[in-house]
Amino acid sequence: MPSREELFRMACENATDYVYKLVDGESVLQEAISEIKQKIAERNTLLAVDCEGDSLSRKGALTIITVATAEKVYIFDVQKLGQRVFTSGLGEILEDKSREKLMFDCRQDSDALWHQFQVKLGGVLDIQLLEVIYRRENPSESTTNTHQNSNKNRRGFQSNRRSQRIHEIEKLFGFGHCIELYLQDEKLSNVKDKGKELLKEDKRVWMKRPLTDALIQYCIVDTMAMFRLYNKMKEVNGGEQSRLRVASEK
Repeated sequence: MPSREELFRMACENATDYVYKLVDGESVLQEAISEIKQKIAERNTLLAVDCEGDSLSRKGALTIITVATAEKVYIFDVQKLGQRVFTSGLGEILEDKSREKLMFDCRQDSDALWHQFQVKLGGVLDIQLLEVIYRRENPSESTTNTHQNSNKNRRGFQSNRRSQRIHEIEKLFGFGHCIELYLQDEKLSNVKDKGKELLKEDKRVWMKRPLTDALIQYCIVDTMAMFRLYNKMKEVNGGEQSRLRVASEK
């Protein structure tokens, strides 16, 4: 059985080949929840979560929630199944603080989940915040994407530059930019770009059914790319990781 690290490396290698399940019916809903719970029980499974919708917020409409393990992506059609998606067991998983979940800028997702479905996210590790910490400790990579030995201290660890930048306002990078900067994967970037084009053409595209293949691939990339970003950035200063977990719960 592949280790968690091996699964991370395998994840996201080819977006179009990644195993996924579109959950848009009662029977497949129960099957998907059962599979996710089984993975959680078998090993210390890390999840990646992303929401989509029309003007996603407490006032908009959450229509899709994607939950992925490093092996498989589950795309839940909330527009079709409604509250049943969460009362069938997914809500419990999302609220479980002991079950770590990767998300990217979870603010709107969290807002929509709570105000529309009374689901309070727990156990979130926000990759957008992790990237800020990683960039702080690896300043050369975020600008030139090359390793410079001058940024290391004499013991070989990245210097923590927080004290040198205490009065600066940290810039937040978008998900697409992080993929380009750190993963440099043209396939993933192309999928993201195609999804953005569809959204520009029709702002209510996430309300349309059936979901197009381009939108399904977009959902897949939006979750599985988080595994690769996390795998790259997870070795940041331990104290900062603790602060990240607290900040992600806000």
